[in-house]
Amino acid sequence: TRYNDEHEITRYFDFLFIDSKEFWSTENWEFKIADTIADGVVYAIIPDSKEDIAKIAKKISSESYGDRVVFCLPKKFTDIEKVAFEYSAVCELKNLVVDDELLKDEYEIYIEDLEEIIGSIIFSYARPETGGADYYHLGKKVAIYRKAQMSALLSKICENIYPHAPTINNESINKNILPTVAVNSRAKLLNGLLSTELEPNLGLSGTGQDVSIMRSTLVQTGVIKNVAEAPEIVIAPEDENMKFMLHTIQCFLADAGVNGEQNFAVLYERLTQPEYGIGLKAGVIPIYIAAVIHLNRSNLVIKKGNAEQKITADLLNGINNNPSNYSVVLENWSEEKTVYLTQLEQLFEKHVHEQEKVYNSFSYIVSAMNRWYMSLPKYAKEMSKTYKGKEEFKTISGSHRKFVNSLKQLDINPREYLFEKVFALFGFKEFSADVVDNITQTKKEYDGAIASLNKALVADVKIIFTPKGQEVRGSLTSIIKDWYSSLKVTTIQHLFANSENQILDLITNDEITFIQRLAKAVTALRVEDWNERTIGTFIKDLIIFKETIEEYDSQTIDETSAADSYKLITTDSDGREVVKTFKKSEYSTRAKLLYNEITNSIDEMGQSITEQEKRQILIEILEKLC
Repeated sequence: TRYNDEHEITRYFDFLFIDSKEFWSTENWEFKIADTIADGVVYAIIPDSKEDIAKIAKKISSESYGDRVVFCLPKKFTDIEKVAFEYSAVCELKNLVVDDELLKDEYEIYIEDLEEIIGSIIFSYARPETGGADYYHLGKKVAIYRKAQMSALLSKICENIYPHAPTINNESINKNILPTVAVNSRAKLLNGLLSTELEPNLGLSGTGQDVSIMRSTLVQTGVIKNVAEAPEIVIAPEDENMKFMLHTIQCFLADAGVNGEQNFAVLYERLTQPEYGIGLKAGVIPIYIAAVIHLNRSNLVIKKGNAEQKITADLLNGINNNPSNYSVVLENWSEEKTVYLTQLEQLFEKHVHEQEKVYNSFSYIVSAMNRWYMSLPKYAKEMSKTYKGKEEFKTISGSHRKFVNSLKQLDINPREYLFEKVFALFGFKEFSADVVDNITQTKKEYDGAIASLNKALVADVKIIFTPKGQEVRGSLTSIIKDWYSSLKVTTIQHLFANSENQILDLITNDEITFIQRLAKAVTALRVEDWNERTIGTFIKDLIIFKETIEEYDSQTIDETSAADSYKLITTDSDGREVVKTFKKSEYSTRAKLLYNEITNSIDEMGQSITEQEKRQILIEILEKLC
């Protein structure tokens, strides 16, 4: 009781009965109590005989069985086994009685007598004031005659076992198993500690349990100073025990930097097991881990299995529940690595989400790189060659292509990706910030993929529409307009079978806008959705388009006015005649169905609309198609 009151914690010893056979068969008592949750064990030994008492007393008074073990040995022999069997038999007989109340009452009396005997035997062990047992610790008989003396002994043992236990004045958090409300309050505190910049009062307000936990675990212990204005974590507070505990956590993380990946089970063993002298309760451990992580988060990664995790309150709660499932890696830091990450962040800054910096110093950069990849058009994502014009391609560097492909899926291990995989992709044998130059070149190449393609297509289209034998001069718009103006009026008025007229209407003064519209009209796909095969298809179809129009243009006026053609003359809003010609063509079975549906619809209308209205409808439809 004294220890618990002074240290504001609950520690206890189990009180267990063992028989003589178990006592003599146990060789390693430290191993026997290794898995117990209690801070120690008081073993009440049940001897086999009077002589056995003397033998046991001699053994336990001459050997030490560890600081956490106390023996309780009766002064005189009582055949407990006989009484226990008798008690069990009477209880069984009583349960078999059905209709005989008198017999049942007699059994009840017998049971009460036996319970009194058993109770007195137990009291002789557990109550020192009865004077029925002797107590032994560390190979010596201890003079204990009152309960207060037993409490004093156990308090002294706890002080010896846990010399480095910090005092945390909050019973709601300073225990192993927390209620849901306390876990939620702790999570709010953890979120404050894990933020990139510590806010005043760690972002907490009011007088709730979360504020109470913060003050008792961090403020009163000296782990945080200036909490109300500019909070600052103190890794070496004045309290020596608190300093020792935080140093233990810091050393664990340092080991992860020097000796490689470390399992959190190692840390929890150091913080909780008696042999390390701290004996923290699990409820407070995540708070102090979060405080130390805040000071090391720039180069720290936590993994579950092989997957790197976002550092959140939920993650620390998960570690607290199953520490052996998690491990930590601490990257050996240098100024060059700081420069490397800074340059990457600047390179992909348009895709960086500030709120992701809280979770992990590496994952937010990899996430930004992944978002950059996802923002690329389909053509850029899939290209393995860049188009240079005149149906010539330049193969993209293999390392550039591998880097882009590596970003297709978000890597589950950002640290490993940034400090190992990226360098392997570009053929670096060791770390060097020069790899950023390669990444910059790759990004520039893929960011400019569409612009480069448009530029090459403009050059190709200029060549296609420049008359043979002439030098390619002028803008694309100028060249197309010159070609267009060379066509006969009958050609311009003609409606071609493959919608060549729509292409003629796309001409604008902006070369890039025109080439994009032209690409969409010819291939039915936007340039962004092309692939390398589409480029050849576009050039081929554009040449066919030009040849089709020029072939028609080369015909005589009599040929273009043949009996198998139609001429539609309409008047626009300004009163000008608009002439369109097109050839008669055979239609398919499906087109025949359309013809029948239209004629049937007109017939069904009958006299409900006039013939003039019917003609007007058909002409307006025809105008839209022309």
